[in-house]
Amino acid sequence: MQALQRIKSNECNYIHVDSNGYSRKSIEDQIDFVKDGIEASKRHTIKNRDKKADLYAENVKFVADIIQRCKEKGIKVILVSTPTLPEYYTLLDDEQVTIMEDFGNKSASHYDNVKYINLLKSPLFSKDDFFNSDHLCDNGAKKLTLMINDTINNWQ
Repeated sequence: MQALQRIKSNECNYIHVDSNGYSRKSIEDQIDFVKDGIEASKRHTIKNRDKKADLYAENVKFVADIIQRCKEKGIKVILVSTPTLPEYYTLLDDEQVTIMEDFGNKSASHYDNVKYINLLKSPLFSKDDFFNSDHLCDNGAKKLTLMINDTINNWQ
């Protein structure tokens, strides 16, 4: 069995992580997915429309620059909206989700070196795959890694 490391988060919780960076879920890690989903969705929602627009423009430019540099070097880019639980994604700001999904889709159609995998609401993941409402545990991370690996291997 791989040795576990303890990483202290900024919220002073300890998260068990194996040598591959996968969080390990244990019996004592009983997460209230509903409560966690509410808290996480609030943290990830930008209420101020001007700030939302500014951040979007800044992030689009940043990612577009990375994609272009990768293209120049013959590097393929995979953008992923990672899986989450309904306790989280149903509470997200619809406009923000649409903007994120549109960006992924438009990037994949505009650049020939980009693929977009949208697993935000994927039914392929169950609660057993999650550490909390928006982060995968070791089981889920392995599942996601294999899916991305298949995408890489099947990319013509």
